[in-house]
Amino acid sequence: MRGQSIAIDRLTIKLPGLWQQSLFVGLAVALMILMGLQAGTARAGTIAYVVPAGTVGNQGYTGGLGMDFNVNQTIAITDLGVFDSSSNGLSSPITAAIYDRNNTATPLAQLVFATGVGDVLIDGSRFKSLSAPLILSAGFQGSIVAHGYDLGEPNGNIPVLWSTDSGGGALSFVGGGRFHPTPGIYPTVIDGGPANRYAAGTFMFEVVPEPASLAVLAIGLAGLGALRRRRSRTA
Repeated sequence: MRGQSIAIDRLTIKLPGLWQQSLFVGLAVALMILMGLQAGTARAGTIAYVVPAGTVGNQGYTGGLGMDFNVNQTIAITDLGVFDSSSNGLSSPITAAIYDRNNTATPLAQLVFATGVGDVLIDGSRFKSLSAPLILSAGFQGSIVAHGYDLGEPNGNIPVLWSTDSGGGALSFVGGGRFHPTPGIYPTVIDGGPANRYAAGTFMFEVVPEPASLAVLAIGLAGLGALRRRRSRTA
């Protein structure tokens, strides 16, 4: 498939064909990170599973707890998070991981959260940034899995007092939760729902602009640069 072009005055932006999609996604992520840093909002993304501050856990399950989601529009996961019972610091180390539900042998991303209050607390969960954003394309079927909870640092289970945020429809939350008594492996036992049954793992993400939207953004940035150069010549 050949790309299309948009011409504005003497500026031409070529819209991508299929083989160029990855380049545009990379540029979109870079622009989002740059704009976030400039605005001082490096942690201003959407939180998928939102637990209210101060929520107290009610289950000391030491195995893996998973919740399933589907991606409807390309996203970039920037941070993983774990529920902190009472929002007073983790009493036990907790591990969070993102899995592909169609290939569960190895997590796509995984972070270990140490005890204490060292990681950033947002509402009722603590967050830690990935070394690089995890890009998930439309059609991806994933799970967020956490393990390490115990009686000293309990997870949450029904009744569900927490919510989800799809980022304007970029995600769908599906299934009824899943668990497995052995920590560190993908949980395969299906639970009875709802889709956000547990207060356990979560993640923060940004919606990646579609190529056409990114082209418009590139036009705006190019125009801004040209205006600044013109002003500098006339100064």
